[in-house]
Amino acid sequence: MKLRLVREILTAQSTIGRLFIDDVFKCWTLEDIDRELTTEMSPAEIWNKKVFARTAIPRGSYKVIVNMSSKFKKVMPRDYKRVLEAARIAEESGQNVDEAIMAAAHG
Repeated sequence: MKLRLVREILTAQSTIGRLFIDDVFKCWTLEDIDRELTTEMSPAEIWNKKVFARTAIPRGSYKVIVNMSSKFKKVMPRDYKRVLEAARIAEESGQNVDEAIMAAAHG
């Protein structure tokens, strides 16, 4: 299965796009502002341009693996579990949680 997001309308407050699954239109999307972040940037570069809770996800390709979550009792992306675990470990050890999340999200 291939998901493709085409961002079409970029405004000062939001980004509207279309989501395709296997090249078939599935739905419209609404994201925060596209600040031209990419997965090719380092976590530090992304963090310097990102505005918390007001920035669309970085442009690029992501591997999404879906499986059953024993904690949430539903199907969830596997990477989400890795990010939650990294945040927990960083918080317990006194490290920067935001940096740990960015590093875990980039795999």
